[in-house]
Amino acid sequence: DGPDPRTGSQILSRFAKQNALETALHALSWLETRNCKLSCYHYCSIIDVCAATSMWPQALHQFTDMLHHGVEVDIVTINATISTCEKGGEWESALWLFNVVELHRVKSDTVTTGATISAFEKGSEWETALHSSILSGLA
Repeated sequence: DGPDPRTGSQILSRFAKQNALETALHALSWLETRNCKLSCYHYCSIIDVCAATSMWPQALHQFTDMLHHGVEVDIVTINATISTCEKGGEWESALWLFNVVELHRVKSDTVTTGATISAFEKGSEWETALHSSILSGLA
């Protein structure tokens, strides 16, 4: 067995609070090589660092890596990733993540919808948002 997942999560959270993305990524890699059972909490810590450092491509990479490794997604991790994309005006990525919610049967919330709509607005695509699947749940 590998390191305790809670300890790994605590380490990653500490790096997240310090906005130490490279260090957090190395720690995540170390946990993986030591067969630590990674969860959405581990990935969410990394995605939080990505949000704080405006690294939306890295946040998306970590999210897709999480899916690739079969880690169960939760709304907190999806929302953190959408919010990171929203800060960069990456409306297409935010919309993809919004659709992942349905695909994985995760219950969305107002943060999910609000951050996705905001990504459209910041990407100067608010008219596109009017014709997307986002607003259908608000009626």
